[in-house]
Amino acid sequence: MVYNPDHSPTLTLLGNNLKRLGKTKDAEKILRSAIRAWPLNFQAYDSLAQVQATQGKHEEAIQLFNHAVQINPNYGPGHLNLAMAYHSLNQEQKSRYHLNRALALGLQGPVVDQIKSMIFKTPE
Repeated sequence: MVYNPDHSPTLTLLGNNLKRLGKTKDAEKILRSAIRAWPLNFQAYDSLAQVQATQGKHEEAIQLFNHAVQINPNYGPGHLNLAMAYHSLNQEQKSRYHLNRALALGLQGPVVDQIKSMIFKTPE
């Protein structure tokens, strides 16, 4: 097997694992490499945005989440993440728009239900 340091899907998986381990600086570096290797890797943008959000960089996270759903408008998890990011900045109209988009794309489950109750509970 030949090692390919520029294989974007592998870099994205590595970045996600580092993110889960709490190694956000390393995850950020690897995910940026994944994006450089394949600029259409919407999942790498989404993962990098999650890293930024956990660091309190919500505006940058929103830009990255938006980029992910621009690349793939049918990426439901990206819309759900945008809903949460906008909610954290009290931008409820945008939050609800992206939540509704995620729901229209078929996202469902207990986490989605929890996010839905939190966002729709917020007064406008």
